[in-house]
Amino acid sequence: MPTKPQPRILDSLRRLLPFGQPGRRGSRLAARWERERRLQRLAIVLGGVAVLLVVAIPLFGYYREVIARGQEEIARVNDVGFKMDDYIRQLRYRQRQIDAQADFFQQMGGQQFAQQAASQRSVLPTQIVFDWVDDELVRQLAPKLGITVTPEEVDAQLRKDLEPPASPPEERPAGPVDPLATPTPEPTPTPAPAPFEERYRNLLQFTGLSDQEYREMVRTRLLRTKLEEKLKAEVPTMGEQIRLRGILTSQEAEAREVLQQLRDGGSWVDLAREKSLDSVSRENGGELGWVARGVKDADFDKAAFSLSGNGIEGPFSTRAGYWVLQRLDGPQVRPLDADQLEAVKNNAFSRWLEDQKKNGQNVVEYRITSDRQLWAQDRIDKEKQQQQRRQQAQAR
Repeated sequence: MPTKPQPRILDSLRRLLPFGQPGRRGSRLAARWERERRLQRLAIVLGGVAVLLVVAIPLFGYYREVIARGQEEIARVNDVGFKMDDYIRQLRYRQRQIDAQADFFQQMGGQQFAQQAASQRSVLPTQIVFDWVDDELVRQLAPKLGITVTPEEVDAQLRKDLEPPASPPEERPAGPVDPLATPTPEPTPTPAPAPFEERYRNLLQFTGLSDQEYREMVRTRLLRTKLEEKLKAEVPTMGEQIRLRGILTSQEAEAREVLQQLRDGGSWVDLAREKSLDSVSRENGGELGWVARGVKDADFDKAAFSLSGNGIEGPFSTRAGYWVLQRLDGPQVRPLDADQLEAVKNNAFSRWLEDQKKNGQNVVEYRITSDRQLWAQDRIDKEKQQQQRRQQAQAR
């Protein structure tokens, strides 16, 4: 009969062989494996978070600096806003227009015109916002006055704008043909102009605008032309007028000095010839004659037609500068002469726009800032640099 193993021998075997003690040794290994698995999972999670941060931070910066800023409004007319993205497209297009004109004048030797183009470029970032507000007022209010433009009219205007210039007729010598003369070589036939669709595609590529955007520009131009014609036709031939004399200066302080000198008995003739910037009245001792409402700007009319008595008043701030004025007669309703009528007609549209901005019926807000202008110009410059790099890479 075999002898049973002694307890001490069994204990030694359990210590030497792991499977002999599943309770203690196995549980420690399982715990260790579990810890390693948890660490692996944590490492995977942390790696994923790191990758997301690497991707998300630039994306967030791009969203904040490009997408979000592009949606900022820089002007508003009633319920329609002018966003930075639209502003950039308009600014890019107008700059290209001016640059092309400047290059043309430079090649033709017109240095003065090139300088004027550069001056226009400097005020363009602000002027675009003012132009958009005026155009949006036209788009919103012209239909209320019964003025509309059809898609067919837009298409016809596009074709008219892009119509190639007519080639001059060929000149042939007059009189009988000499049969012994050397025959005149036939002129090289002028190549046929590109079809409208191709010219229009080239135009869109130059402007950087979409078909819809460019057609909307043309539609607005037609609306504006129709509205101007309507307002001119409605100008009456009789108008309120006032007889004035005045002196125009560029600085308010100078106007105050002129005012004081006149009140102290100074000569209108001498001071007008010496100080006034108004070429029409300067040589007439400041005499402006009968001035009809609507001939000059709204600020001038407000000042002139509010004068009471025959006192010397001012200075009044207007677009032209600072006026010192004296009423000599009126106001009276008088017939408009040809020059007055033409001036009132030419100013009718701008006066209508100013009235729409100030009559309280329209909400007009300007939100353009120098920071936004600089940001927009920086985006345009970066786009131009990227385009130049692509062209250089393609040329290699």
